Amino acid sequence: MMCLVIPVGNSSAFRLGDADPFLNNIWIEPKDPNPGDVISINSSIYNLGTQSTGSVTDVVTVGYFLNGDLIKIDALPDIVPGEDNGVKITTGPIWAVTDGVHTITVILNYHDTLSHLTDNLENNIIQKVYHIGDWENPNPRISAKLFQKYNQITNDQDIRIVGEVDLPTDIMKSNPRVTIQFDNDDRNKFKQQYTASIDPDTRSFYFKETIQYSQTVTPITISYSTDRNESYQYKLQTYPMKLKENDSVLILQELTDSFRSQKFLVATYDESYNLIKEVETYNVPYITTQNTVNGFVSVILSGDQLHNIEVYSEEGDLIYASSKFLDTNNVAIDDLYQKWREYN
Repeated sequence: MMCLVIPVGNSSAFRLGDADPFLNNIWIEPKDPNPGDVISINSSIYNLGTQSTGSVTDVVTVGYFLNGDLIKIDALPDIVPGEDNGVKITTGPIWAVTDGVHTITVILNYHDTLSHLTDNLENNIIQKVYHIGDWENPNPRISAKLFQKYNQITNDQDIRIVGEVDLPTDIMKSNPRVTIQFDNDDRNKFKQQYTASIDPDTRSFYFKETIQYSQTVTPITISYSTDRNESYQYKLQTYPMKLKENDSVLILQELTDSFRSQKFLVATYDESYNLIKEVETYNVPYITTQNTVNGFVSVILSGDQLHNIEVYSEEGDLIYASSKFLDTNNVAIDDLYQKWREYN
């Protein structure tokens, strides 16, 4: 069984100031990106203490956050004392920027492997806000969360979709509705298309329906079209997961034939990085509506709880890291293949 082992030395053996890595600055490259450009997040770090970081602990990690979501964890090289011995670290190309206001946060000593007696917490975090493209008028969009609860008596799934739209004010005045399309191959199981009204004040919509449990992935398309021939879509999928009352599921999808691992270790931790769950799981292939083969990795987790999630390949490589609060019966979805590309 594979896991990330982070040994922590005896903190009482080190005095104040023995090793104190300092997060000096963060910046993005390219400096002034246009929407669609892929950026890297860079940091400069040097050691204010008297001992190298490697003499105090085996590993010091760095966490990168985009708009509050953990997108990468990296490990520092050994940093010796002195400003002249500072290092630059980078995520490499990690995110295709979009219009809007975006917050990037970098946290040094993310796994807290340096004793608080030697590491000054106040110089471990830098946060910067970037205004990209037409940030005052970002493109209209739809976003949604899927909740699915399995009924053991009827073998049905209670489906709920909670979403929001970001549409211009003039469109919101016309009592808009979203269309919810189920694309299950077995069309006799349930109605295929529904509509849901959008609350003009909160710009939110709510949908609820009971459908028969399916042993295959069921794509869902949520769309809205305007009288100006503009169309906006958001994709969801139900999964063949029998979620009980307090369960939630993390789905890591978009696996392709080029992905080198078929077996994965998923480890989840609470806010203090105490281990919650460790489980081996496998790539499950499925055929999309375009008749292409994708796959997904799934793990059932406790709902109404924050999970710090790390996923390792069969070879033991860290390929995914994220911090997610999972609502009960929520289907949290992320792109594992994209994360793997970022780490490699």
